[in-house]
Amino acid sequence: MDTLLLRSFLSRATPRTVFDSSLWTGNLDQLRSLFRSIVESFSDNLELLFKTDTDSEDGQWTRFHGSVPSWKFKQAISTFDELIFRDGGSVLCVKDSRIGDYLALDQNGIFFLYSNKPIYPSIFQAHGFDMRQNELIDEKPHWNVRPKNASEDGKKFIQELGLLRV
Repeated sequence: MDTLLLRSFLSRATPRTVFDSSLWTGNLDQLRSLFRSIVESFSDNLELLFKTDTDSEDGQWTRFHGSVPSWKFKQAISTFDELIFRDGGSVLCVKDSRIGDYLALDQNGIFFLYSNKPIYPSIFQAHGFDMRQNELIDEKPHWNVRPKNASEDGKKFIQELGLLRV
């Protein structure tokens, strides 16, 4: 079985957050499935923050933001699978506009979720994650790799979802 790591902290992020978790798995299908399940639990209107180092010569993130209907984002998940799940040069944050819960998938493939819904721990467990505290991949030496077409795909992703530079 692949390594499954989940760290969960109660009431750490903000006073209203009751579930703040981070996880990493070596099983990409498991990560995709969890990501899609969480997005499915969000409302029909999403806010996105996409950070990329694609065109950055100074090593700083370039940020893009926008509001999109969930159906449009769900299509983009399939179209830009490699960018979302394998790009070591971008970060994607997805916020449920209605209730404020949000998830992030960082450049190391670490999944973060901030919520006040008590249902999320059971969703994590249903996807095979254990509630325990372990080192995450970014806590030791590692490489971040960018797919061959990451720069071009990032531009297409931004354009398709109508994200604006902030």
